Amino acid sequence: MPDLDLNKLMEMAQNAQSELQKATQNLESIEVEGIAGGAW
Repeated sequence: MPDLDLNKLMEMAQNAQSELQKATQNLESIEVEGIAGGAW
């Protein structure tokens, strides 16, 4: 098996987490704008 670089693995996990956080924030702001804009 190839050696796993733990630091790189942790970095990738953190990047994925921050991307997920950004996507969640975008979704929340879109929902809020939709409600405020009377789209519902």
